[in-house]
This record gives sequence, structure tokens and C-alpha cells, in this order.
Amino acid sequence: MHSILPKLTRQISPGLRRLMLLTLLLAISLPSFALTFTVDGIKYETIYSTTDNEVKVSVQPSTISGDIIIPASVTYDGRNYTVTQIVEHAFYFCDMMTSLSIPGSINLIDEDAIVGCKSMTSINVAPDNQIYASVDGVLYNKNVTELLCCPRGKKRYQSLRVSRQSEERASNFLTCTP
Repeated sequence: MHSILPKLTRQISPGLRRLMLLTLLLAISLPSFALTFTVDGIKYETIYSTTDNEVKVSVQPSTISGDIIIPASVTYDGRNYTVTQIVEHAFYFCDMMTSLSIPGSINLIDEDAIVGCKSMTSINVAPDNQIYASVDGVLYNKNVTELLCCPRGKKRYQSLRVSRQSEERASNFLTCTP
């Protein structure tokens, strides 16, 4: 077999080798191009690491405002997508946003997904979410043992349940005022 490969390589013309290399490079690079689109004012990006039609909530313009409700699924260009992630800086200093509702389909929220939204008073998670929960408008892990994000507009820091192991992580982005 070792001697067959060099013979086969010599039989392929240089032009065909270049074409094969170009085709291989294109095939490798295609998954890195994500489709981005907006539905009902929320920006999404496809996730190519999955075989299903999944999207993540992408970085939103800082002008997004009001009560934001992320749906469990969206339809774009005749295709149905499940919303499963919220990316880092998705809601970054969106000062006119007042609340965020997260569906049961979300299985990953990047650590800095919600930062500096000064008017936000609550984050609400659907009860059927298997990873996250909310209590009094504050985002926790499902077992409510780790505080993940407190809306900046929330005024009652003393009432928050924070476990000892999550204190260090929560202090990195906790913005509740006492």
C-alpha cells in the first residue's frame, strides 16, 4: 500500500490537485459561517456544532428596550429553530431593557451574557428549564444553590440566596444594590 500512494499522486494532474485542495478547504471552512437573522427584534445566530436546527441569542443592540421575551423556537426563512443558548454580551449595557424572560429550551447562558442593564429589574426563567431557575427575578442554577445574575435595577440584595461556593463567581458581575 505504501508504494501505491506515490503512484496515485503522480497520476493526478497539478490542476486537479489544486482543485481538490480548494474543495477540501472550502468544505472545512463552511461550518464556521453562521447564519445571523432577526425575528421580532431579537438577533439570533445558528449553531453549526449541532445536527439539529439550533440557534443562540446573539449580541443585541444596546437600544433594545422593554420586556424581552426569548421564545423557545423561532422560524426564519421557512425553517424552524430551537433557541438553546445566550452568548456572551448578548445583553450588554442595554439600558432600556426592563426584564428578560428565558424559555425552557435554553441550556447555556454565557457568564457575561447580561451585563450593566441598569433598568432591568427581573430575569424570569420558565419552570420547565432543566438548567436554570429564577427566584424573585434573580437568575440561579436549577437547584438555586448558585447565584448567576442579579438584574442591575433590582434593589433588594439582602434577600438573595448566595451559597459560599458561588460568592466569588457572583461577585464578578453581581450588580444588585443594597
